[in-house]
Amino acid sequence: MDLPGRTRHGRQFFRFNGLSSIPTGTTIISATLTLNGVTSSVAAPQGNSYYPGSPYNSSGTNPAWVKRVTGPWSASTVTWNTQPTTTTTNAVAVPASTSQWNYGVTLNVTALVQDLINSGQNNGFSLQLQTEAYYRCLIFAGPRHADVSKRPKLVVTYEI
Repeated sequence: MDLPGRTRHGRQFFRFNGLSSIPTGTTIISATLTLNGVTSSVAAPQGNSYYPGSPYNSSGTNPAWVKRVTGPWSASTVTWNTQPTTTTTNAVAVPASTSQWNYGVTLNVTALVQDLINSGQNNGFSLQLQTEAYYRCLIFAGPRHADVSKRPKLVVTYEI
């Protein structure tokens, strides 16, 4: 989803439907989110904006946040102006990229998933840059990526 107008900002919203089957009150023992990089991008043909030798390094680093979404949304209708609310509570920092392409991360999102389960609402997650500014970009494969193995992956261990 992009901000309308000349300046482009993008945020990704995604949800793991399987989380809805975990009952409220369940203890999350561990939750790991894997985000996979891509080899190229039509939306951002320059790749990640921060890496050794990047011409965009002067615009700053590109760390991001994974946040819990607190409001309802639909993938078919979400826009910049209708995006759901998020919370910074237990947000997980995504480190700045170290390569132009194929930069992937594995994150401990245990507290974030516990919050989601405790809320009783699976509104999913948001990925957004910590500083949204021109020339800053961090690219991961999204939930609709053609290569299923590249899509975001969440592994949750829990105890009822």
